Amino acid sequence: MAGLLLSLAAPLAFSLVPGVEHGWNTSVGTAAERTAAASHFNVRVDASPSLWLHNVMTPFIGQTLHMTGIDILERTAFNTAIEAFVKFGRVLWTIEPGSPGVCGPWVEHVNGVYTGTAQTAGFVNSTAWIENDHKSIFGKAIADDWGLVHVLSASDDGVRMWYSSYKKGIFVMRWTTAVFEHRK
Repeated sequence: MAGLLLSLAAPLAFSLVPGVEHGWNTSVGTAAERTAAASHFNVRVDASPSLWLHNVMTPFIGQTLHMTGIDILERTAFNTAIEAFVKFGRVLWTIEPGSPGVCGPWVEHVNGVYTGTAQTAGFVNSTAWIENDHKSIFGKAIADDWGLVHVLSASDDGVRMWYSSYKKGIFVMRWTTAVFEHRK
């Protein structure tokens, strides 16, 4: 009987997160791109739909986070530019609501100008996920990148993340919850 209940509940749980199949957000990249990212980062996406509903970032849905620090572990031209924006400007990520209870797109603004969007492709566990982001400057696309994010610590006031990507190298970011009015 328990097996029957589990088999009936699994499709229901997945229907709570539209577009998620076997742990992957099918609206993010192609199946080949998602598989290549998992292989590149040597991780496996967990098929459990509960990770989409209950993960370390769930409390931040609808909030704006301000990048207040960056420690570069593997330097690239891209992360050097990010470092300059953090030191001399204001980098904000707003975690938009997605399906009920799920993080939607992470919308980035640097010094008040829209610069990109990141989307979760799949969760490795409750503190790590594969993401795909698109960056632009003055409306011109400059990067389509895949990355692995691992939250090192989180509190009501912010989050510290280790990040590795194809183009942006490896670094640790510190984000605080924004206490100022967010202007788009």
